[in-house]
Amino acid sequence: MKNILVLFLLIISVNLYSQNLFYNSEKFNNLYNNLLTTHELSVRDIFIPESYKQEIKYELLLYKDLLKYPPSSNLLTEKLALNLKNNSLNKENLADICSKISVKPFQMIEYDDFLANDFINKMLGINLDSTFSFPASLIIKQYLIPILKVYKSLENDFILSNKPEVRFLKKYADSLLFVEKTEIHNPYQYHHFQKNNTEIARNFFNYSDGFKQSNVINYGYSLYSHFDKVNQITLDNIDDLKSQVKTVIVETNLGKIAIGGTGDDSYSGNFLLIIDLGGNDTYNIESVSKELLSLSPVHVIIDLSGDDNYKAGDFSLGCGYFGINILMDLAGKDKYNAGNYSLGAAIFGFGILHDFDGDDLYVGKNFTQGAAFFGFGFLLDDKGKDEFRAGSFSQGFATTAGFGILIDKFGDDKYTSNSFMKKSAIESNNSVSFSQGASLGYEALAAGGIGLLIDLSGNDKYIADSYSQAVAINYGIAGLYDFEGNDEYNCRDFGQSFAANFSMSNFYDYIGNDKYSSGISTLASSYSYSYSSLFDISGDDSFFNSEKVFVKQNPAISLFIKTSGKANYKGYCSLNKDRKFSFNTQNSSYNLVINDINNLVNDDLEHPSEDYSNLSFKLFNLPLMNIEFKNSEKNFLLPSSIDSLAVIAISPLENFKKFASSAKDSLAKYSISDMIAIENVIDLSDKHNLSVYEFIINKIISRKEKNDFSELTKLINTENQYTFGVYSRVMTRHYPEESKLYITLRFTDKNPQIREAAITSLGRINNIAVAENISGYLNDRDISVRCAAAITLGMMKQPGYLEALNQSFEDGLFAIRDAAYKGIVSNLSPDFLFVESLLSDKISSAMKTKLIPLILKADLNDKEFREFLKLFKSQDSSIKAIFYSELSNNNSKQWTKRHKQIIKNEKDNELIKLLKHE
Repeated sequence: MKNILVLFLLIISVNLYSQNLFYNSEKFNNLYNNLLTTHELSVRDIFIPESYKQEIKYELLLYKDLLKYPPSSNLLTEKLALNLKNNSLNKENLADICSKISVKPFQMIEYDDFLANDFINKMLGINLDSTFSFPASLIIKQYLIPILKVYKSLENDFILSNKPEVRFLKKYADSLLFVEKTEIHNPYQYHHFQKNNTEIARNFFNYSDGFKQSNVINYGYSLYSHFDKVNQITLDNIDDLKSQVKTVIVETNLGKIAIGGTGDDSYSGNFLLIIDLGGNDTYNIESVSKELLSLSPVHVIIDLSGDDNYKAGDFSLGCGYFGINILMDLAGKDKYNAGNYSLGAAIFGFGILHDFDGDDLYVGKNFTQGAAFFGFGFLLDDKGKDEFRAGSFSQGFATTAGFGILIDKFGDDKYTSNSFMKKSAIESNNSVSFSQGASLGYEALAAGGIGLLIDLSGNDKYIADSYSQAVAINYGIAGLYDFEGNDEYNCRDFGQSFAANFSMSNFYDYIGNDKYSSGISTLASSYSYSYSSLFDISGDDSFFNSEKVFVKQNPAISLFIKTSGKANYKGYCSLNKDRKFSFNTQNSSYNLVINDINNLVNDDLEHPSEDYSNLSFKLFNLPLMNIEFKNSEKNFLLPSSIDSLAVIAISPLENFKKFASSAKDSLAKYSISDMIAIENVIDLSDKHNLSVYEFIINKIISRKEKNDFSELTKLINTENQYTFGVYSRVMTRHYPEESKLYITLRFTDKNPQIREAAITSLGRINNIAVAENISGYLNDRDISVRCAAAITLGMMKQPGYLEALNQSFEDGLFAIRDAAYKGIVSNLSPDFLFVESLLSDKISSAMKTKLIPLILKADLNDKEFREFLKLFKSQDSSIKAIFYSELSNNNSKQWTKRHKQIIKNEKDNELIKLLKHE
C-alpha cells in the first residue's frame, strides 16, 4: 500500500452555487458528499493515514484533525481568507491565526501616549521637547512612547536574550533558507558537508523552542493597530500641522528619529522612527544590517502622503528580524525596491508593510512581500494598480512557525516570482519560487507554516517558476484566493495547488474568465499523504498543462472542481477532463512538458541588478544542492573503510557515478552482518539510500555463501521498518521456502509498517499456506495493512482467494475495496474456474457487482459456456443488468456470436430489452 498513488480528480460543472458557496460548510459538505457518492466513495474514504506521519517539531496545532478529513482545510483557509477580505487584519483574525500556529496565544495590548519626559530623554539620550518644535514633539510622542514601552517589555523577551542558543539562532536563521554555492571536490566531502548542515538545522530547531513564549507578535500587532488610530488623528489635523512642522532628523541612542514636513525629503541610515507628513520622499536605508537590527528591535516608518521612493538592502522595509518592523504609507504612487528579507517579512519577529492607496511597484529579492519564519510577515495593499516582483520564498510564503500573507484589495495587479534559485544540480533548469501562497517545512525536522496570497478584485496576472501558486510541502498549509476579475495564472511546474508530504494546498478563483497555464504536476496535484484542491467557481475558463515525467509516490488526494461556466481544456487536461476518478495501485507516470514562462514575462521586467546565480535552494533539505565540483577524478581516491565506502555508494551525483559503482562493488565483498555498520552512517529512510542498501545486500547474497541465510534470520528481528523491508524482500527473493516462518512471525508486530512489509514480501511466495496467513490480516486494525493484505492476496490468486476477499469488497473504506479489486485484476486471465467461483453463492453481491464485467475477458469453450449459462440464470437481476450493459458494448467475436444464446437463456423481459438495446 505504501507505493499507492490515489489521485482523486473530479472535474464537474454545477450551476446552483454562488461565489461564496464554499464558506457555508453545509453547502460545501453537501456538494462534496454528492461527488463522493457519484464515485462510490464516502467521507470515511478521504483521510490521510496518521500512522505514516513523522514526529516533527512545530506541527500546526490543528493538523491532526485535518488529517482525519483533509477537505476541512478548504473550510479553514477559506474562512480565514474571507475574514481577512472583509475585515483586513483585525485582532480577532490575528488571534485565530495564532491559535493554529505554534506561537504564544494572541493578547491585544492597549497603548496610551503617556510616559515621563525624563524617562523618554534618558532612553534616547536627547531632550525631545527642545530638539523638536512643540507640534512636532507632540506628534512624535504619540508614536514614540508606545515604541519605547515595547523596547522595555522586550528586554526580557526570548528574541533579545543573550543566551548562546539565541546567538546561534541569529547566526544561522537566514542561512537555513538559502546558501551560496559550495565547491566540493569529492562525494565523501560532500556527504560530511550535508551532514554538518543537517546537524546545524537540528540544533537550530531545538534551540528555537523559546519562541513559543515570545510576546513579539502581541507587541508588533498592538503597535500596528495603535499607529492605525494615531494616523487618522494626525490626518484629521494635517492642514494645521503642515504649516508648523519642518523636517528635522536627529541621532539618538536607539537610532535616528525624523519628522518630515510637506517637502521632498531624503532619509538615509538606521532609523528608529520616521514620520513624514507629505512630499515625494526618498528613503535610502541600504546600510541596515541584521546585527544592527537585532540590537534595535523596533523600527517604524509612517509616510502620510506623496509619491515616495523606497530603496533598501536586506532586512529592511517592514522586515521584523528578531524584532518588530512596521512601514505604513497612506497615499501616493510609491516604489519599493529592496533586497532579501524585506517588504513585509519576519524572522523571529513581526514585520508589516501596509500601503493604503496608489499605483505601487514592489521589487524584492528572496523572502519578501509577505514571508515568515518564526513570526508573522504581512504585505497589505488597499488600493491601486500594483505590480509585485520577487525572487523565491515570497508573496505569501511561510515556513516553520510562520504566517506569511500578501493581501491586495483593489486594482489590476501583476505578481511575478522569477526565481534564480536552483532546486538541485540534477534539475538545473528547474528554478524554484515557493511563492504566491506557499508553505515549506524543513524535511524530517520542522513543519511548514501557513502561507496565503489573497487578491480581492481586478484583472490580475500571476507568473511564477516552479513550486508556486498554492503549494505546500512538509507539513504545511498554503492557499491562493482571487475573488474577482479576469485573471491569468502561469506557473512553470509543481503549482496551482500542489501538495506533498503531509501538506494541504487550496486554490480558489471565484469570479471571472480565467486562463491557467502550467507544467508538471499542477491544477490540483498531490503526492505522499497530502491533499490539494482547485476550485474555479464561475466564468469561462481555459486550462492548459501537459505530461511527460515518471513519478513514484504514496497515497494522496486531489480535488479539482469547476462549478459553473464554460471550460476549455488543452494539453494533458484535454486528455483527462472526462476522467472523473482514478485509483492506481501501480507506480503511476506523471510527466508534463515544462511551460516556458520566460515568454510570458515582459522583457522590460526590472529586477535588482545583483547576481542571484550563486544561490542554491536549501530549506527543502534535498539530497543535492547546486554545487560545483572541480577536478574530482584527479583529487579523489576510493576509501577502504566500510562506512566511508557506504557514503560514496549512496552518492547520486552525476559527477561521481563511477565512484559510486566502484564503492558498491567493494561493499559487496563484505558479509551481510558487516553491513550493519552502514545503518549508522546513512539515512535509510531516504528512498535512494535504501534502494542502494538493498542492491548491495542482493549482490552479497549472489555469492551464495552458506552463512547468508543464518545472518539474515538474525537481522530480520530489527525494529527498524526500513531495514526490515530490505531483509524480508531479500529473504523471499533468495530463500523463499526457508523464509516463510521467520517473516510470518512479524505479522503480529506492533509497528503497522513492519506488518505491511511482511505481508508484501511474503506475497512473492505463491503458496496456499502463506495466502491463508495473509487473509487473516484482511481485518487488521491498521488501514494500510488491510490494503496490503487485500492487494497481495488478490495478486497471489491461490484457491479460495475470491471468497477470502469478500469482506474487503464490503469494507467501509474505498481504499480497501479498490486494493482488493486491483489485486484481483493484476495479471488476471479469467478462466472458467474464476467464472465458477465468482458466480457461486459464497461471493457477495458487492464483489460480484465489481467483478462481473471481467467474465467478458474469459475465453470459455462451448461446454464451459453452457455451464456459465446455468450458473448465471440464478443471479440477481441487478448483477445481470451490469453484465448485460457491459455485454452490449463488448466487441469480442466470441461473445458477439453467443449474444442470441444469452438472450434465449434470459426470462426477464426488461433485461431482454437491455440486451436488445430496446
